[in-house]
Amino acid sequence: MNRSVLVMGIEFLIQPLLVTAQQQYEIDARILSYPTAVVSIVSQQMQNERAASREVLTALAPADIEIGTGDQQAPAKFHIGEHGLDKALLPKDVVLQGAPRVTTFAKTSARIMVVQHPQYFEKQGDGSFQLRELPDPVWVGVAAQFLLNPENSGGDEILVDGSLEANWIQSRETITNVFLEVGRPVVIRNRVQTSVHLKSGQWCLITTPGAFGAANRSMMLLFKVQRVDPSGLPF
Repeated sequence: MNRSVLVMGIEFLIQPLLVTAQQQYEIDARILSYPTAVVSIVSQQMQNERAASREVLTALAPADIEIGTGDQQAPAKFHIGEHGLDKALLPKDVVLQGAPRVTTFAKTSARIMVVQHPQYFEKQGDGSFQLRELPDPVWVGVAAQFLLNPENSGGDEILVDGSLEANWIQSRETITNVFLEVGRPVVIRNRVQTSVHLKSGQWCLITTPGAFGAANRSMMLLFKVQRVDPSGLPF
């Protein structure tokens, strides 16, 4: 049986010790998937920074977002309150893939993964079959990574280098004389990244282009970076 695993890692960078490196932050993330037909942000209370392959929007809560479906249906509506995305109001075709939260330090890379290593059958020379599992670093699922660089001494203005990755199974390798899809997975890998200037407590939404995470699904990464004290309380 395949297993889904949530991995939250902190990778410390090798560099001189700085005061800013001791500044602590909480990253509150939401990873969502939605039909690829849902592509355009038609209205929002967010600042919009367009790019060739994505849209990056930022806002202080509360904020409302409307996403046009392009099929003459009513826009999908999202509400971001003081505690983040209101899951009760999510459209039925929007799926919350994960809602991880991690605490990290300035100038430190934090990586969050919700992944699995699918199993498959491998035919042996004697005609028997061996059950295998995709090894590291190959995985299926989603991963988000954040690198936080404070832009002032107070640490409440941050440059965030963020990325979203999604790997999904497009097909399976064919096994001679076997008509079930049990061969080694053919994995499609997708990745978007951006750099965005945020204030502490400000939300950011990153959309993805086309199929991303599945053949007919796209994804969004919604996250907030908040400066916190050593006990985890906001400054």
